[in-house]
Amino acid sequence: MAVLDEVLTPTEVPLWRILEGISTGEVRPHYQPIVSLRTGEVVAVEALARWTLPETGTIPAALFVPVLERCRRVTDLTAFMLDRACADLAAWQADVPLGTGFRVAINVSATELADGRLAALVREALAQHRVSARSICIEVTETAKVDDMVLAGNVLAELVTGIGVRLALDDFGTGFADGEYLETFPFDTVKIDRSFVDGMGRRDDHAAFVRATVGYAQHRSMGVVAEGVQHRHQAAALLSAGCSVGQGFGLGMPCPAEEILERWIPSGTRARSTGF
Repeated sequence: MAVLDEVLTPTEVPLWRILEGISTGEVRPHYQPIVSLRTGEVVAVEALARWTLPETGTIPAALFVPVLERCRRVTDLTAFMLDRACADLAAWQADVPLGTGFRVAINVSATELADGRLAALVREALAQHRVSARSICIEVTETAKVDDMVLAGNVLAELVTGIGVRLALDDFGTGFADGEYLETFPFDTVKIDRSFVDGMGRRDDHAAFVRATVGYAQHRSMGVVAEGVQHRHQAAALLSAGCSVGQGFGLGMPCPAEEILERWIPSGTRARSTGF
């Protein structure tokens, strides 16, 4: 066990082992609900990569995604997650009516915005599983910096106007150039980082940041999602600040695709969060 723990570190995970984990199904998506703080309705889910080994249990994404990014192989993971998320969404839609606004969010690294394959991968997954582009939201994470803003803008424009998917900026407030990205790229949703949600009750500047972000998003006709919601008082504070959609362990834990309907859509009724 100690040897495995030493190998599975951010600097020592071999690339070949991560790619093997993706190809053999050790890595698979788990889905976390995104919830209306007013009604409890599950309006979306986010696909999160989970790598599980019998010997060690779940390996956090932070221990393997950065390796893929540094080696310029993160698109291998994205292609897999896109395919599985679209397949799972198609299966859910065949069982119950999820509503026209329901969507599945999939993370994309900023490094992939310079990869010409991204738009093609999205088109292929949508076509293969026959799901609507508007039911997919691409979340751009800022674990890496966008080096070529023009190229990135072209890729995102193709995703939004050429294909029709939704686009969200993840972890807002912690990235390299959040404000610049919002002004430059065609995002329709901004996700407030969990650190600001956690600090709302203790720090005036965090509460002010949340209110300012909500105001900016409303001015731009954008959606807002608060990340890291764990307690009722946080949901109440967010609603008071004008943010009505949240995500976090307090609202719902990630689970495998086969548990989605059982947990959140019993007997074909509308999805409800079981949090709090």
